[in-house]
Formats: sequence, C-alpha cells, structure tokens
Amino acid sequence: MANATNFLEKTLLNGVLKGEAVTFSTPYIGLMAVAPNDSGGGDEISAASYSRKAVANTDFQVTDEGAASNTVDFVFDPAEEAWGTVTSIALFDSATGGNMLIYTTITSTTIDTGDILKIPAGGFTVNMD
Repeated sequence: MANATNFLEKTLLNGVLKGEAVTFSTPYIGLMAVAPNDSGGGDEISAASYSRKAVANTDFQVTDEGAASNTVDFVFDPAEEAWGTVTSIALFDSATGGNMLIYTTITSTTIDTGDILKIPAGGFTVNMD
C-alpha cells in the first residue's frame, strides 16, 4: 500500500479546509534507490537512460471507497547501463524535480544493463482511509 507525503497531505487539507486551489499536472512515476518517507527524501535512480514515466489520467481506476490502482502496465525503457537497486516507487508532480506525492516500497530489484522494469496492472495501489 502506498503512503501520501506530507506535501500532498498539506495541499489537500489546505484545499478542503481553507478553500485554496488544488491543481496537479500530469503525474510521473519515479524509481527510488533509497526509500523516501512522508517528508520526501530518498534517492531517485540516477542514470543516463532512466527517466520518470508519465501517467495518463486513464491509467488508474479510482473506487468509491477511496482506493486507486493502476489499470495498465507501467513499463520503463530498457536500462542502457546498470541502474542499481530499486527499493521504492514514487509518484511526482513533474517529469524532473518537483514534489513527491505518493510512495511505496517494493521488493528490492536490481536493474542491470538491458533490463526492463515493469509495474504490472494492479501493482501500484493507493488507499485513502
């Protein structure tokens, strides 16, 4: 299950309780070498052939119960060099830099040259309780 960052929680609360505008652009999935926490942090993969994956507004199904899960496979481009070990995935509000919104740990996976990382449909689930 994924966790919301403090940034996302504060943004949503300001929208609900203070009437502040809440807008997000296209989200992007990033791969983390060091797990983040609610404050953000962590270390994203840093390799020439690595880039975050854009998420289309149709790529997640949101239920009435406050849960969302990806409906498509998220497939990263083949690694042209070793990326190292991926420990977590995170959702950001931009293709580079920006703010981390949601994160979750995964079973550590080492990405070597030529490897392709795939998050299968249903593999990234977010629950809001």
